[in-house]
Amino acid sequence: MQNQAPVGTFDARYSDENAQATPWTDVVALLEQAGLFWVSTVRSDGRSHVTPVVAVWMDGALYSTSGRLSRSRKNLAANRHCAITTGCNTPRGIPLESLPKGGEMPGGRVSVR
Repeated sequence: MQNQAPVGTFDARYSDENAQATPWTDVVALLEQAGLFWVSTVRSDGRSHVTPVVAVWMDGALYSTSGRLSRSRKNLAANRHCAITTGCNTPRGIPLESLPKGGEMPGGRVSVR
């Protein structure tokens, strides 16, 4: 069976009427050049978690590593659904965790790492 390239689609309700999906060959070129990806996962209590990871696109798949005790690894072990984005290749930034209703973290602190 021959591998077929994915076909990009998007919801036209949220796009310009003349918009077109990015061709897969262009997507692969961007993935091959990217050095940093952002992995978005969900904790068991429903809070989101986003972290930068170094990864490589090779042979049609994305490969990355994470620490044995990392938050993203724990989240993915419990729920394999995630979003992976790229386009910003600098690790600097301030990851913010989502806040529960009311705007305070447990203990009355805002968590910024």
